[in-house]
Amino acid sequence: MRSMKFWIVASAYGLWLFGLVEVFYLTNGTADNALEFTLMAGAVPAGLQLFLLGLDPIGLVAPVKFALVLLLIILLSYFGNAQDWTPLIQACNISFVLGIAILAAGSPDERLLPAIAMLCSVFTGILLIYVNFTGEYVWGRLAAHHIQPNFWGTIGLAVALAALGARRLPLMLLGLGAGLLTLYDASARGSLVGLLVALLALLLVAGRRLRDRRLVTVLIGTGTLLVVAMAASSYVSGLADVIWSDVFKGDDPYRGLGSGLTGRTELWEETLDVWIKSPLFGVGYHQHENMMSTIGAHNAYLAMLADTGVFSLLLYGWLLVRSFVAGLTIEQPALRRLTIAYVVGYAVYGFFEARAFNSGNPLSLLFLMCCFAALAHHARQRAAASAYAGPPSARLRESASPDTGYA
Repeated sequence: MRSMKFWIVASAYGLWLFGLVEVFYLTNGTADNALEFTLMAGAVPAGLQLFLLGLDPIGLVAPVKFALVLLLIILLSYFGNAQDWTPLIQACNISFVLGIAILAAGSPDERLLPAIAMLCSVFTGILLIYVNFTGEYVWGRLAAHHIQPNFWGTIGLAVALAALGARRLPLMLLGLGAGLLTLYDASARGSLVGLLVALLALLLVAGRRLRDRRLVTVLIGTGTLLVVAMAASSYVSGLADVIWSDVFKGDDPYRGLGSGLTGRTELWEETLDVWIKSPLFGVGYHQHENMMSTIGAHNAYLAMLADTGVFSLLLYGWLLVRSFVAGLTIEQPALRRLTIAYVVGYAVYGFFEARAFNSGNPLSLLFLMCCFAALAHHARQRAAASAYAGPPSARLRESASPDTGYA
């Protein structure tokens, strides 16, 4: 019975995250009311979680404090800047999303978040496979339903990272395959770099945990691969050229290195000019695009500076560092993989796209869930260690007991 309740809640969350992508796809990303209702539908899985699984409040102090500070900064960013009440809808949305992330982090069963991510990856991955084979392409890039390629790159990254929460290899490979296919077809290089760096981080973390025979096996395997690569250096060089030119478009006159990162350097300079106008609290959450001559910053860190000022950037940096460090202490492999991959991948992705504290897409939502889950887990570990140790007087009495150390 407990298992059935668990999967009902996980499935509700997974379908909600999938629904955000499906509604955006079906409406060409233009039906704001439909997207808003779909986002608010997150109250359903949250309610099911509270009713069926309950809430563990231990460890939620840090996520709650973070959410309150962020909301205060967002509200301060609107004073003297907002021209009407419309931007406050964005503040309401992020408040709702932060609440959902806090509830998910408070699940008494820490397997919930990996299960949510796995189901989201499977549901959305199947949609991505369909979109890749039936969708339209513009200048060789996936633009199904007239939705820009970078959106599909964002969803591809979300699916690939979420797949790392799967416990079974076939489900993990499904999500990774669908995500990589989408990243390639959309030519979403920033998202691809984020995924690759996240996978590299997981390899390094796994290497730290290797001991005895596993360590020897990995060293032998690595040495063998190096020898094979040296023996086939000409083929490796040719493959590297193909990846550079075909995947990353390094030689493309419009998207290569000579293009100023596809014109991003000019956008970054203009975003800094916007930030200078209001350096402490910015020009308003999600408002810097209205003050630029084009589409926005294409950089999460600069977008935060312009929108909500230097304090939000410091807060975001604190969240990334604390979540990553806390993620390293998680014993459960699926949750540890998911948390580390999402924190690292999202941080790198932020150098190319203006998404940090966002609502309405599974990448940003799962990122917040992972960060809050890591913070809550670390706090519970410390509380458990403190309770086990007890006060100094209790430890002294225990050590003096003649029965210490015996069953």
